Amino acid sequence: MYAITSVSWVKRGVAKSRSMKAELSEVELKKLLHGDRDEDVDDDDDDDDSDEEEAANKMSALSYYASNADDPYLSKNEVDSDEENETEIKDDDNVIAVTRVRDEHYGLEAWVYNEREKYIYCHHDYILSSCPIASELVGFGLDGSLSENFIAVGSVDPGIELWNLDVMNNIEPHSVLSGNKRKKVKKLEEKKKKKRKSEPNGHTDAVLDLSWNKLLPHILASASADSCVGIWDLDRSSCVLVNSLYSDKVNAVQWHPFESQMLLSGSLDHHVKLIDCRSPNGCQKSWKLSGEVEKVQWNAHNAYNFFASTDNGHVYCYDIRADKPQFKLKAHRSAVTALTLSPAIDGCLITSSEDQSVKVWDIRTNEPQLVEQKKCKLGAIFCTDACPESRLLLCVGGEREFHIVDMKNSEKVIAGFGSEGVPETTKSEAAENVTIDVNKKKKKKAVKQKIS
Repeated sequence: MYAITSVSWVKRGVAKSRSMKAELSEVELKKLLHGDRDEDVDDDDDDDDSDEEEAANKMSALSYYASNADDPYLSKNEVDSDEENETEIKDDDNVIAVTRVRDEHYGLEAWVYNEREKYIYCHHDYILSSCPIASELVGFGLDGSLSENFIAVGSVDPGIELWNLDVMNNIEPHSVLSGNKRKKVKKLEEKKKKKRKSEPNGHTDAVLDLSWNKLLPHILASASADSCVGIWDLDRSSCVLVNSLYSDKVNAVQWHPFESQMLLSGSLDHHVKLIDCRSPNGCQKSWKLSGEVEKVQWNAHNAYNFFASTDNGHVYCYDIRADKPQFKLKAHRSAVTALTLSPAIDGCLITSSEDQSVKVWDIRTNEPQLVEQKKCKLGAIFCTDACPESRLLLCVGGEREFHIVDMKNSEKVIAGFGSEGVPETTKSEAAENVTIDVNKKKKKKAVKQKIS
């Protein structure tokens, strides 16, 4: 299996210009190099010891040091300018977090893309312990700061890993949200007197989607294959609520952009449900769709509207005050796996599908109009995200790789939505597409990409 399972744009200026490097202390490194020698050796290990001594004699001419400062053959206080340039992130650079599956190898990658100069390269990456499914940027440090650059990763395991994208060379996540352990009742008599409510214990199956609450930055929501929606307190790194409102896997979840307590979720049981987290019962309203729910998306330009997509290619638009949809759109032939709104164009909805296409829709009326479409040649498309600083700059991930798709200069897009925010010199240019083939870019350095 080979797939890009999630992509997320990081706003310009959020990532540190020079990422920190996770390093072992000199004491830890020396311990790793030399090891702890056991003085008590059994007679049975004599043969093994002789083999080790022979190998050690062959390596005796080599010297190694726990610190470069201890190595007499290295110049002191010299800075490798090439390496420094490679790791520097400029003010007008965007970072794109990408989760990748390559057979049984799983990774989280931080790519740097510059819209003006059109270069892209892999800045650094991390090895993940299990197959990633979803990711969500979290601008909340676990020390309570709001200027951190964390990303939460959900996988086939029930735990949620939190990685700091500003720290390179990490071999383990910053922390893992795995829930609280249930406390045992000590006395049987107490258990008979009253039923004790167990604390939320997190998920018991794969985490399929994540959503960070930007209005309450210490809150994270998760959707799981255990048919539950989880609410996490990042301050305490614990699960504070688990809602079991569905009869099948919960595939999608998203916080309301203006109401901090309102949470939208969708399930494979064909239902979308609106959850008010202040209510003990949780669910406030429910809508039944024609297929399994793939994604849900609030309309940031209208506080009452949301969109939902299904596995049979439909996209619905609902007003939360009504029971019937405002419109039902047959957007694709296959499952609609991603719903994205342009951050700068009101009424511009982007849909992506397993039919390998990305489509741009004008939804300013209840009769959506197709404005532009593009075949990305990625196989089935699993994820799409829009650059927060651009009109219509997309990162699209599929079975084979991910593409940067720039549609803001498309003649059809300009005709449909106008040219506000588009430079005069590029208004007549066709849609742009950048294809990144990481197999041809083994070195972590800026690679200029020609736009085809």
